[in-house]
Amino acid sequence: QVTIGEIGDGGTTSTAGAASQSGSYLLVSLARGDWGGAPDGPSDNFGNAFAGIGAEHAYADWPSSATALYGLTGANGGDGHVFSMTLAPSDEVTLTAIEVRGATEIVGAEWVEQDASSAITSGTVHVDGAAMLVAWWWGSGGVRPVGSSHVAEPGDGFTVLPSATGLVSLSANGYIQVATAYRVVDAAGDYSVTWTTDDEGAQLYLVAVR
Repeated sequence: QVTIGEIGDGGTTSTAGAASQSGSYLLVSLARGDWGGAPDGPSDNFGNAFAGIGAEHAYADWPSSATALYGLTGANGGDGHVFSMTLAPSDEVTLTAIEVRGATEIVGAEWVEQDASSAITSGTVHVDGAAMLVAWWWGSGGVRPVGSSHVAEPGDGFTVLPSATGLVSLSANGYIQVATAYRVVDAAGDYSVTWTTDDEGAQLYLVAVR
């Protein structure tokens, strides 16, 4: 799931409802234009309490703007699962939520911010067996014309999750765009993902869950 938006008076914004299963591992990643104005973690309508996976990460060029990643094992779930985040007045915000069914733990997590280039690569996670890899691209290319699309195409066997990806510019204010992708691996090894862009930098997350 993904939601991208702006509320002039602040408050809360939420995803649409979706079906989930109790016992899954949930991953929720957030971006805010004004992180300090509402630095809370995500919430949902099933009473789950999400823990940060590492700290929030400010953008090098926009230090008041930041992203963060949160996780929860053994989550409560069901039909109409909605994820929410708070926001400061006139802020731009983005939220993505991923459910990994059958997983119980994170076995690796990496973050890096890369400068603008036609190909940018995440950090590397090591796994000692089968795992689900989930990757996020949080663009740093600034404002683009409304209706135009940022470019973020994962390689290395990763597949984009369309329902958790928002690359089209929705506002002249320049909401933070995101792409989410996954890969299932069966063997132990070191894994990363290289994203093809149209010369845009990004914050890149990569986690391994099993």
